[in-house]
Amino acid sequence: MLSLVDLWARPAAIAFAAILFALLAQVLLRPVMRRLSRFSTVLSTMVTAGERPMLFVMPLAALLVIWALAPADLPGIGSVQHATGVLAIAALTWLAASILEGVADGGCPEPVARPEPKPAAKLCLENPSFDGTPEPNLDQQFDAKPWSTCTNPAVTNTPDIGNDEIAQTPGVPKPTHGATFLGLAEGEQVSQAFCSPLPDGVSLSLELDLARINLNILAPETEQVFLELHGGLSVNCSQHELLWASPALRPGWQHFCVTLRPRSFMTQLTLRANTDMTSAAVAYLIVDNLKPVDSCP
Repeated sequence: MLSLVDLWARPAAIAFAAILFALLAQVLLRPVMRRLSRFSTVLSTMVTAGERPMLFVMPLAALLVIWALAPADLPGIGSVQHATGVLAIAALTWLAASILEGVADGGCPEPVARPEPKPAAKLCLENPSFDGTPEPNLDQQFDAKPWSTCTNPAVTNTPDIGNDEIAQTPGVPKPTHGATFLGLAEGEQVSQAFCSPLPDGVSLSLELDLARINLNILAPETEQVFLELHGGLSVNCSQHELLWASPALRPGWQHFCVTLRPRSFMTQLTLRANTDMTSAAVAYLIVDNLKPVDSCP
């Protein structure tokens, strides 16, 4: 007579494989859904708000299918089906609540009372070289303080701190300042609070070095990738205004001097990678030596 472990060995193995497949599908579909929803603010908000709950909804849905196909006389299958169903209902409730909350907010943070701007405010940023531990950020391992990986609304965001020594792709240049640089895949971002608020109506300048990294070494990458600078509020990591967008980047470092002319009060600068959305492949760029200057030529 087979033991309980023997009876459950095959269904458990299939269930484990189904969970891995569901998580992989979520990872692969996430950038596709982001692209398809970008034409609509409401759809984009729904996709973004539902990313975390979907990490549970999809595996639980896969498990429900596996348990439904399991032998009816499998010991304890009824209890397992019931428990999985309860968890699936909870995950679906979380998904629905997250989407409704995101749509109700319109994809924007709650309004924040605007403080009185300080006339003597100036742009100052720390760690211009993005100094930190050079390693791919697979699980919130970003440590280039005071740069932050916060987002609003909260989504998966895993920028990297790297250099030419740990790169898995040929042709990555050395950092232009310090020992490391910032790496951003499209849609990823980092932010830093100013040492003092930045009032509207001022003009402040900064310099930075940018480069594109081609992840596909077998074929040329045609999608254009560029860096955006956003201004917002550090209290809730919100982005209120696009201050500047770089030209389409190419491999090899390019130096830029940028003059920012904010039209609204802000306390935080956000660097975000974006593309022209002409390819399903993920584009990638690197940033280094970001520092305030008195003016641009």
